[in-house]
Amino acid sequence: MNKIPRRARFHRAEEMADAFLIKMNITKLPFVPLDVLHQMGVKINTYGKIANRLNCSYDEIAETFESADGYSSYDADTNKYAVAYNETKYPPERQRWTLAHELGHIVLGHFTEFTETRLARGGLTDNEYRVLDQEADAFASEVLAPGLVLFESGAYRNRDTIQDVCGISYTAAKYKAQYLSSIAAYSNVPKYMLLRKQFFEFMHIQYCPGCHALFIIKDADYCPICGGVHHTWYNPNLTIFEFLKDERGVIHHMIYPGPDFHNCPKCDNEEISDTDAYCKICGTTFVNTCTNEECRADADNNARYCVYCGSPTTYLQQGILEPWTKVANDKYSNIFSEEMPF
Repeated sequence: MNKIPRRARFHRAEEMADAFLIKMNITKLPFVPLDVLHQMGVKINTYGKIANRLNCSYDEIAETFESADGYSSYDADTNKYAVAYNETKYPPERQRWTLAHELGHIVLGHFTEFTETRLARGGLTDNEYRVLDQEADAFASEVLAPGLVLFESGAYRNRDTIQDVCGISYTAAKYKAQYLSSIAAYSNVPKYMLLRKQFFEFMHIQYCPGCHALFIIKDADYCPICGGVHHTWYNPNLTIFEFLKDERGVIHHMIYPGPDFHNCPKCDNEEISDTDAYCKICGTTFVNTCTNEECRADADNNARYCVYCGSPTTYLQQGILEPWTKVANDKYSNIFSEEMPF
């Protein structure tokens, strides 16, 4: 057993939060600590349930736990953890932070690493209690708002965006934004590469307001469907997408499928294998690329335009793909009208 350090190990707490996200296979935000605690088999109680069972007040529970927000404990005999939180504390972001904080005490080994095995202030000095709380807060900040994910998605540039996406308080979002604004880039160390892989879709999904398409392409300058340049990072928790929600809160977007080659779309040749790059009868290519000779980047199966230079793709040029306006008008005529500036 070790002694509690004199100073909080902030970097360690952040690294362990990132490792925890990888271990639990978290792929999107907001991170929901209550669900994760249940998944880990941690016993969860609210102050209200405890107060009803013991026929006492919330204040008495808070006084016993020495916290108005939450408390965690560990039973060494059963190797089981328990967390209690005050469900009356609003806004909900405060409860989310409290649960992530208590999760931090568990994941950081605060109950098992040190000679002192309980976090009640009576068993610790003020400095020891402060050190462990600071570490748990550092863990909560990173697990709720992972720096790499916010940085590489571009969400870090706006405090309101961080608050909406991560479900944290404005103050916590402000500090996170200030911290991330001082970072030039995240390196390619293994843990960051794993986080990038896990959160790739979340970080790079884009919404185009011109054609209402969603696409997942890193560093795209142009929309692959309409060639527009006004696409933005897509997250349904952002207030800018409220106008897209129906009465059930569901966000609708346009789907532009690519061709399914069972036969050549030009000459109807049926002798096509999965490895064929072009039709042996008429020469139609089955690989979608940019038509710009100076670019020639590969394109997705449903892409009408190159996402890097905006030029038409071979599929659009050859007529394998219909113009996006025709697809939109045919399938979703109630959304698009002829007066829209295509």
